[in-house]
Amino acid sequence: MSTSARCITLIVAAASMSAAPALAQSIVPTGQARFISGSSSSTTPDGTSNSGPLREEAPEGDFFGWTGMLTVPGFIAGSGVQDGGFNGTDTITLNAFAMNLGGGNAPGTSAQSEMRNEFTYTFNVGNGAEYTFNLNIGCAGPGGPPNTTNDWSLVAFLSGPGGDEFRFETGPQTGYNLAVQGLTGTLSAGSYTLSLVGLGSVSFIAIDSGNGQGGGAGGNSPIMTFHVEGGEFPTCLADLGQVGGVAGSDGVLDNNDFVVFIDYFFAQDARADRGATGGVPGADGAWDNNDFVVFIDQFFAGC
Repeated sequence: MSTSARCITLIVAAASMSAAPALAQSIVPTGQARFISGSSSSTTPDGTSNSGPLREEAPEGDFFGWTGMLTVPGFIAGSGVQDGGFNGTDTITLNAFAMNLGGGNAPGTSAQSEMRNEFTYTFNVGNGAEYTFNLNIGCAGPGGPPNTTNDWSLVAFLSGPGGDEFRFETGPQTGYNLAVQGLTGTLSAGSYTLSLVGLGSVSFIAIDSGNGQGGGAGGNSPIMTFHVEGGEFPTCLADLGQVGGVAGSDGVLDNNDFVVFIDYFFAQDARADRGATGGVPGADGAWDNNDFVVFIDQFFAGC
């Protein structure tokens, strides 16, 4: 039996053993949808050209900071930006969030472009978690020259076992700016989804003199903060897997974490590069027994 195989046998057998308590963690992410997507269509008398669908998204299973940028070409061109993430313990922060679409062209042409910018986390909190929420963002309202559309919307919400804890969205009745400062509340134990989604669609059909249209969404940094105190789950450096051996933390240490670690190891994923020579913690660019030694130590450090 190879050395690696012996290590794998060892850690799978160890997975059924209990783990001791460790440091506290208020937010335990279990899923995410952090991406920017878009497409465009440009038409002249000679035909139509399409771009997309285009998409940039955060790496699967990585809940920490991510910066995404997307460019949409065409007669109506645009760009999207997103920057933010989870700090590893108690706060989700969106530092930057922007969307822009605009353009025009000569008579006899038309164009349409759309964009979606989404920042969504699903996570678990313990009973009695107290949150503070801040939001500062706006988008363009409707209107424009003849034969054009300029349609933008923003929605931010926190939903949980009992439905929406809060929801803010733009529209004719509420306006096109969302400003929330110091919103607080208390959550019972369970799974929650925090989300900010921006949608934009711009189009034109050029009149005799030519025309165009444009709009966007954005705000000053930080765009959104969600901070939790209390309701802690233990910090689990080895909490990599959920039921079924799929990637994602669930606040529990069991065989699923070993399954995901082994998958990461054989894929030479950075999330399995945990040990350096001598079995001490630290990434060294090599996937070997030292990584197994450190992972086992982290597992028995507990949740």
